[in-house]
Amino acid sequence: MTLPVRYRVHGESAWSYGMTINVSSSGLLFRSDRGLAPAAELDIEIVLPGDDEGGASVVSHADVVRIDEVEQGAADHVVAATLDDSSLVRERRAIH
Repeated sequence: MTLPVRYRVHGESAWSYGMTINVSSSGLLFRSDRGLAPAAELDIEIVLPGDDEGGASVVSHADVVRIDEVEQGAADHVVAATLDDSSLVRERRAIH
């Protein structure tokens, strides 16, 4: 299952976006159009599927452990990162 991801280098204000490839309890692999340095510290949010009542996100600190370029000169990169201090944030939708 691929899930939307938004992330930023810790301390920056602008968010970048990607899609997960693989997620586990200790880390994730995601596709990014932004090159990141190994050991970069990220603020990350993985958006979980929702229902009529609302949705949820996993919010975490992440450390980049590896970056792979998809193909020579391509804009896409595959980022491997460990997750630390994750929490589940639920969002309730207003019912009209």
